[in-house]
Amino acid sequence: IDMSRFEGSRIVDVACGAAHTIAMDDQGRLYSWGFGAYGRLGLKNNKDQHQPEPIEIFHEEPPPPNPDLPKFMQRQVPKIRAKKITCGGTSSFAVVGEPFFSLYMWGITKKTGEAFMYPQLSANVSGWRIRSVACGNTSMIVASGRTLITWGSSPTYGELGYGSGEGIAKSSTVSKKVEDLEGAICEQVAAGLSHSLAIVRMDDPKGPKIVEKLPVHDPDEVQDLLRESKPKAAKKKKSKSKKKKRRRRRRRRKRKRKRKTKVLMILKMRKIRRRRQQLQQKRISEAQEMLSMMKPFIRVLQEERPDWKN
Repeated sequence: IDMSRFEGSRIVDVACGAAHTIAMDDQGRLYSWGFGAYGRLGLKNNKDQHQPEPIEIFHEEPPPPNPDLPKFMQRQVPKIRAKKITCGGTSSFAVVGEPFFSLYMWGITKKTGEAFMYPQLSANVSGWRIRSVACGNTSMIVASGRTLITWGSSPTYGELGYGSGEGIAKSSTVSKKVEDLEGAICEQVAAGLSHSLAIVRMDDPKGPKIVEKLPVHDPDEVQDLLRESKPKAAKKKKSKSKKKKRRRRRRRRKRKRKRKTKVLMILKMRKIRRRRQQLQQKRISEAQEMLSMMKPFIRVLQEERPDWKN
């Protein structure tokens, strides 16, 4: 990268998509480079850029005041400067600073949608004061006030937080509130390929009440990592409790194995019973067919030799 492109500015934040990069300096001006398809660089074209290029709207200066007009007739145009940036697979997003705290986007978030060649205000969160924003591959998560807003095109894997069950959509092309966190202040959000995270403020009176209602995600892998990260001195003190936990785990595994073997045996016995019933029905049907075939011969014999009736 030609660092002379950043001359006179200090880079304070960088965001990366699948094949492009956005950089922000200390004044909120943005630069982009990489793969340019779908307008993800915000340079009003689809060309690839191997060196950082300034995104025009974040570098423009407002026109100077007209001395021939009184102040109340002059139109004040604020600077558009970014405060936060994030990138998706084929899109880019920026939260501008005061006085609007609105969200600008460019590129494309779904293959069947329209691609934006330069930064435009996002209609999905129009009117919201954005605190934090994150982008997965095609899904978005935005924190604003006491509301968490998400949207994203299919396929999604629960990262939008709409819940599970019959009749509940997992994806949405328009913005929706995450009802489980409605009323909580989400300080920061983050997104991966198929999952999302949100930091909730616990010093707020509503925060603890909302968090207590949510299920706890506590897999064994996380517990193992936490144990490994503890210092050695703590490990020696808690060696007995560790042994107990290991024994419990072994017992649980044995119980699971026993249950599995029982279930397999029951399934095998059911299959054998079904097979026997099928064979019995087959033999009965064959015997009935044989009798129906023999009936005409028996009648002829009974007519010819009446002493055979009995």
